[in-house]
Amino acid sequence: MYKLNSNFKVDYVGSQIYLRSNSSINGQAVLLNESSQLIVKLLEIGADINQLAQALAKEYALELQDAKSDILDFVQELMEAGLVEALD
Repeated sequence: MYKLNSNFKVDYVGSQIYLRSNSSINGQAVLLNESSQLIVKLLEIGADINQLAQALAKEYALELQDAKSDILDFVQELMEAGLVEALD
């Protein structure tokens, strides 16, 4: 399982979602695209990789294995950027 890094917060502005550093003085934020928004929303409620893959596959009419592979790649990128942490 994974969770958002506690050094970042999720800001909902209308239908858009931003990730913002809690320590950001200049207020910079990352605007998430539609699929990233879905993933972040599910991470916030504790979804695991399989749940993320199922949701992505359903939303975008993907094969489950393809969705899971995409999720794993994306989560790895988020971890490398320090936005997501793996839970034991």
